[in-house]
Amino acid sequence: QADPRLPLALETLAHTGQFHAELTARRAGGVAFPVDFTQSLFMGPDGVTVAAAYFVDISARKEAERHRALLASIAASSHDAIIATDLEGKITSWNSSAERIYGYAERDMIGSPIFPLLMPGRQGGMQSFVTRIGHGEILHLHDVAWQMPTGETVVLAVTLGPVRADDGTLIGISSIAHDITQRKQLEEDLRQSEQR
Repeated sequence: QADPRLPLALETLAHTGQFHAELTARRAGGVAFPVDFTQSLFMGPDGVTVAAAYFVDISARKEAERHRALLASIAASSHDAIIATDLEGKITSWNSSAERIYGYAERDMIGSPIFPLLMPGRQGGMQSFVTRIGHGEILHLHDVAWQMPTGETVVLAVTLGPVRADDGTLIGISSIAHDITQRKQLEEDLRQSEQR
């Protein structure tokens, strides 16, 4: 079946000598797969114009893109604060729940250091997290008390883990913070009730 973009492809090829697009091809068994298609015109040794076409199977790349889009959708809809940093601890992504839990908008946090969120009132220490996570550890920080800009204090349970490239290289750290303020308040109310 002819691709509806074929007339445009022929027109572009005639004017610029090259056409490039992502198309769908079919294997011998009829299974469709995505390809990166490039067609170029060049002059042959006998003076005749020749068209050369190149197809590259991009199934793996498209699957990786779908996977990244799925993860981005999960992060966007999560009730937990999901933050990613580079290896220096600078924030590279900040979901809407991070804004709700920490009280700061994404535009104000991208590029900022994450350590003050993890260890309020303490300086430094991010390198030790990077080293430990680089060795395969998943770090759990319990009862992190965070004071929001409104003055309200929330209690968080934070999990830190690695962000790796496709080849396994450590390229950053993920932070997932769960608001346990209500649970801690219930525990305290129960403790006081038992004491009474």
